[in-house]
Amino acid sequence: MAHKGQDHVCVVQRLCAEQGCTRRAAYANKSGARPSYCADHRPASSVHVQNQCEEEMCANKALYGCPLRSQARSRRCAVHKREGDVILKAQIARLCQHPEGCTAQPSYGVRLSNARLFCAKHKLPHHVNLCVTICQHPGGCSKMSSYGNLRDMLARYCAEHRMVGQVDVKNKKCREDGCRRQASFGCRAEGVRLACRFHKEPHHMHISRQAKR
Repeated sequence: MAHKGQDHVCVVQRLCAEQGCTRRAAYANKSGARPSYCADHRPASSVHVQNQCEEEMCANKALYGCPLRSQARSRRCAVHKREGDVILKAQIARLCQHPEGCTAQPSYGVRLSNARLFCAKHKLPHHVNLCVTICQHPGGCSKMSSYGNLRDMLARYCAEHRMVGQVDVKNKKCREDGCRRQASFGCRAEGVRLACRFHKEPHHMHISRQAKR
């Protein structure tokens, strides 16, 4: 089997539309559209659409595909699956492990194991949401962590227990150069937070996280 040369590019995966960029495209201008940009070149208003159903304008997660090994890639959701499509083995491990079967994405499990096993509907009483990182304060804290160091961008502490020099590495920042404040204002019609209260435009409105989702 031959190895790829320096001038070879991937012809199977959709690549970023930016000229000269060979990274995989994962973002599009709207949910359900085909990916056109990588994380570095995506427009500010774009959304992550990788692993979505290939049906036009469908934003559901792709779980089903052809079982043949040469074509084994998740392409369609449960609504748009075709005759012969199955949930691929690679996707089964990413689904809720409820005994009766569930195609929801797992977020809950035992805190010490850090393995996501069940969705919100099928979680057990002692399970916690492992998709939410908790403050690592030695004295114990149940608040969500948002602060960390710029060198690794890992959220370790909440606002109350953050250390000197740590910044918010989780929430979207103001687009103003050099501003590290959280973006809370933008165009309500687009639902995109662009600026902080000091750098917002006159027409910008406050956009809550719930409204953004």
